[in-house]
Amino acid sequence: MIQCSQSDRAMERLIRWTDGIALPMFVLVLLPDDRLEYVHANAAFAQMTDLPQTLFPGRIAAEIFPARLAERLEANYRRCLRTETPYSYEECLMLEGRDTWWQTSLCKPAGFDGTVVLGVTSSITEAKEREFAAAHSLAELTERFDELRLFSTMAAHDARSPLATVSSLIDLVLEDFDDLGDGKGELLQLASNTVSEALAQISSTLERARSLGAGEDVRTVVDLGRLCGDIAAMVDPEMNLAIEVP
Repeated sequence: MIQCSQSDRAMERLIRWTDGIALPMFVLVLLPDDRLEYVHANAAFAQMTDLPQTLFPGRIAAEIFPARLAERLEANYRRCLRTETPYSYEECLMLEGRDTWWQTSLCKPAGFDGTVVLGVTSSITEAKEREFAAAHSLAELTERFDELRLFSTMAAHDARSPLATVSSLIDLVLEDFDDLGDGKGELLQLASNTVSEALAQISSTLERARSLGAGEDVRTVVDLGRLCGDIAAMVDPEMNLAIEVP
């Protein structure tokens, strides 16, 4: 009985502490029957999500959020309970009919024997929208650059063939040319040198175009299962479809 009272007092202190912080925070507890229910959501969390504080205490995620979204949230909470280190992730939630992005960190506060989850979250919707817009602009810019590189490469190829022909014809003329001292020999040689310089510049342009297209691949580790699960939660939050993800 004393142990229960101490736990209750610790929970009261934790709730008062979250209420004194201007960051969106929430608390969950794992009950003996394995029910993982919300204990508290502070005022900052209610204000940020436009959900009343009274909606959370005593309810599980499935009683508040759409089925598939609730499944994702509970999986995150239970993963936190299984680990000894804080767990952070980004997620997209459908709130008030619109997609909102959140950066959430979960941890197990000391003094509760690993049965309490404390969550701290912040809205990153605007940052995500800017990130998506920047990625879209970069993709368009890359596409335009590839088109320009292809065009310049084809133009250089098209110009090299006739110039090479002109160079060969000048060489044929100069082979048996009889210089009469009227400057035509110098003009032909100048023309040959000009064509050779142009061919060298075209070769340099083609080499530069090849080097621009040989960039290093940027590789990163992606949690494909989580990505697929997030997409499923976004397109079918009510779990009306049977979707299997790795």
